[in-house]
Amino acid sequence: MEQNNDLDAGFARAGTDVDRTLNVRNSLSDHGRQPVCKYPTDVTAATVRNLGKSVKVKRLKVAGGSAETLASGRIRVINPTEDIAIMMGRLAGQRAYDALIAGELGLSVEIRLNGISHAREVLGTGRESLLKPGDLQITGSSFRTQWAVTAKPQHLFEAVAVRYSARYLESVSERVPELVSWALSTISMNRQVVLSAPADLTGLAERMLATSVDDADNSLLMEAYAMQILVAVWHRAIGRGTSSASTTEENEIVSHALQVIRANPTASLTIAEIAKACRVSASRLKTLFQKSHPTSIGAEIINVRMSMAAQMIGDGVTISKAAETLGYRSPEAFSRAVRQHFGRPPRDLQPP
Repeated sequence: MEQNNDLDAGFARAGTDVDRTLNVRNSLSDHGRQPVCKYPTDVTAATVRNLGKSVKVKRLKVAGGSAETLASGRIRVINPTEDIAIMMGRLAGQRAYDALIAGELGLSVEIRLNGISHAREVLGTGRESLLKPGDLQITGSSFRTQWAVTAKPQHLFEAVAVRYSARYLESVSERVPELVSWALSTISMNRQVVLSAPADLTGLAERMLATSVDDADNSLLMEAYAMQILVAVWHRAIGRGTSSASTTEENEIVSHALQVIRANPTASLTIAEIAKACRVSASRLKTLFQKSHPTSIGAEIINVRMSMAAQMIGDGVTISKAAETLGYRSPEAFSRAVRQHFGRPPRDLQPP
């Protein structure tokens, strides 16, 4: 009950910001411009369920019935490449809803311009967040999960979300090794953080919402926007600054170590083997890793291995096969490792 009270209070505080923003935007009509909260198109539950493979909505209940209109406005999903998915939403008069959304692998970034929603992870590590206007959410997921998302009735919702696959991040690692090291670590450790969005990110999100995507040129523009967002988010997450040549070299070593771990996260993988692949001593690798990560490299190996375990089990792989693939001596040893990491047995991670 206390948690629900806290949630209601959070919605109430954020709602004041939404109403204030709406009033400011509606005042534009006094100068002969249409307020942005008026839209001719209805967005229904069916519209959301049919957004495409990039957005998998397993359940959506709108107040008044699942067939009712959710809001007026538009939600667009764009895939400028097969490894980047961009979702842009601008809705007015949104009704209360309760949704179950599949969470995909990779790094997800959401810039919330207006609107409030609460999300709770129901498969995975139990993460939870309340997003309100001006928030920036960064989420790393190394396995498929599900999120229960709820929202109360609100005047205006505007957001831009981008998901980057690990494959895309690795493809740009030579150009921005420090950024990719941070991003891949965020994925492997299933980190989630909510920060205040800087002005350059909110401005970029507003430009994206105003951009037409009816031709290939704008699809290319969206890919460029996605890269700008990634760089800006990285700067916001770790603090912007110049790097010396030695720091860049150190980050490249750490990035290579992360790639080695992800390529072979079995129970037999040792720090000495990773260090050898990176052409440094084990002690130096441990030192470099702890300079840029909140956990040790040993803990990182376990994080990646357990993330892969959860993904395999969630995809329907048997416990025995997952144990064998990840190099455990027996299913029992694997089950103990999963329980120690997640606080629950492997069967709890199996699909319903």
